Amino acid sequence: MNAKNIFIGIPLFFLGIVVFSSCSGNWLQDDEDNLPNAFSFGQLQKTESGVAYFLQDDATTMAPLDAIVAADSLVGHRYYLEGRIITGAEKIAGYDYTMRIDLVMSVTEHPIIYLDDNQSSDKYGNGHILFSNAFVTGRKYLNLFYDFYTGETTSMLHDFHLTFSASQNKRIDADIIYAEFHHQTPNDAKDVPHSAIASYDISEIIAAHTKDFKLVVSYREHGYNTPLIKELVIKVD
Repeated sequence: MNAKNIFIGIPLFFLGIVVFSSCSGNWLQDDEDNLPNAFSFGQLQKTESGVAYFLQDDATTMAPLDAIVAADSLVGHRYYLEGRIITGAEKIAGYDYTMRIDLVMSVTEHPIIYLDDNQSSDKYGNGHILFSNAFVTGRKYLNLFYDFYTGETTSMLHDFHLTFSASQNKRIDADIIYAEFHHQTPNDAKDVPHSAIASYDISEIIAAHTKDFKLVVSYREHGYNTPLIKELVIKVD
């Protein structure tokens, strides 16, 4: 095992399931065998002896190959990780997966806002963002990856809201569910780019369906004056 520690010093959050894929990113390694091949959303946990690991949405566990140093106050917060799944002699016993972590990102969990049919969503903001990815994990969380611009010191004042029609949410087995992603921007400069991940618990919506359905999210993107849409097919087992 490598003799290095991964320090986590800010609250983050995660969802959980290890998905094997060819993730893209800026990596220091030139050796193809060392490139990340998996990502994970998970909740930081600690054993009785203080060893940190991640509990994933499907109730499996993931141990970091390198020790994580994190305050007890961060237990229960969620994180997004990218790295490489470790097998063989280096795999840590007692866990479902072991990952050599290359990237840790904070994930913010936001509540969903349900609007009456005659209620306007404008008050939740129409700030521009740039979507990079979106998917559902654990049959629970909708995860949105995006970039936005703000000032150097006020980025934490930004709010990101996902709104649904209240009556639409009660429909059983609807083929299409529509949502709006709102970015509430403070009156600060818009010259510093930021990347973020927001997660929303859509388990009630998924539970109302016995067949696959399409989730259509509208949003405002940089460079466009009219809303764009992001479509996801939600698989229902």
